[in-house]
Amino acid sequence: MKYEGLLGRFLPLLSSVWGVCQLCLFSLLLVLSLRVCWALLKYWRNARRLRCFALPRKRNWLLGHLGLVSDRLQADRSLGAARIQDTPTWQ
Repeated sequence: MKYEGLLGRFLPLLSSVWGVCQLCLFSLLLVLSLRVCWALLKYWRNARRLRCFALPRKRNWLLGHLGLVSDRLQADRSLGAARIQDTPTWQ
């Protein structure tokens, strides 16, 4: 099918520009996906390397309300509250 006039003049140019845009978009998405995969791989390696260390106990809000929090956690909490008051605030 042959296009006449203005459409016939610009259609091949538009199709080649569209192909270049698709190629650029594809390469951009490829680079972005490779960077995301690389970041996930670095995170996975770091998490695997740090797996040998013991995790601290998680604070449970229910146990805190029931008064079942150990004395050490209470001391840590009071020490943290004292340090927060000493911190200067910039406005």
